[in-house]
Amino acid sequence: TWFKEASIDEVKILNKTLTAAEVKAEYLTNSNKYTKSATEYKGNDLIFQMNFDNISSIGENNTHFEDLAGDHDGTGTNFDNDEIIEGKYGKAIKFDGTDDYIDTTLRMPEVSTLSYWLNCSAADTYPMGFGVWNDGSNHFTLNQEWSGNSISMWGYSLVGGSRQDLIIQATDKNYLDSQWHQVVVMFDSGTAYLYTDGEYRGTDTYGFGAWDSASYFEGLEIGRSKNYYYNSGSPNPTSCSIDEVRVWNKTLTAN
Repeated sequence: TWFKEASIDEVKILNKTLTAAEVKAEYLTNSNKYTKSATEYKGNDLIFQMNFDNISSIGENNTHFEDLAGDHDGTGTNFDNDEIIEGKYGKAIKFDGTDDYIDTTLRMPEVSTLSYWLNCSAADTYPMGFGVWNDGSNHFTLNQEWSGNSISMWGYSLVGGSRQDLIIQATDKNYLDSQWHQVVVMFDSGTAYLYTDGEYRGTDTYGFGAWDSASYFEGLEIGRSKNYYYNSGSPNPTSCSIDEVRVWNKTLTAN
């Protein structure tokens, strides 16, 4: 028997042979998890990644959150040092449902696929939004809301008086169960797709013409939604926990 003093992390055993692409994806999401290697990440079409792991060696603290895939670092607003908790993988952010949120400079035209993990309880009645954008008289909202205990992805656009809506719901289970659930929404040539926990839940078409101009949009906010249709942009904060936010500039396949 041989013993060696060493550190080991992220041990996984799979009952399948990985493809070369899967091996690279595993490297990017785990081995390279705590480094700022934009070239490697962008080569994988991943343009935004926040793990919320509070790694001081890369400049993270309770108010600064690194975008490991690009240059859209986040700033925590109204944080009071109790937001960082144990997450789905490593650490996560627990929002207080009152005024906590993270502001970034990522804008909607860059987004083809948005993925994140969330953990909510029955008390989390506020809409929880990742996408919040508008340009004054032309309103745009993309957020996650709740329909009972079901997840609802809702988009609304008013451009030059022309309104477009996007509504997709995941009604297969109770998502307000204090467990971690993955949410993925993808946009491709006028059609949006919603997946939760790795399964397809629904689709809807959209025609948000303003999406092709970054000048219309505010940056991505995590932890609250400003619904420009129902309450003129007043923020709706969440009390959910959020982890592992990812954005790709390509539409992912179902696999």
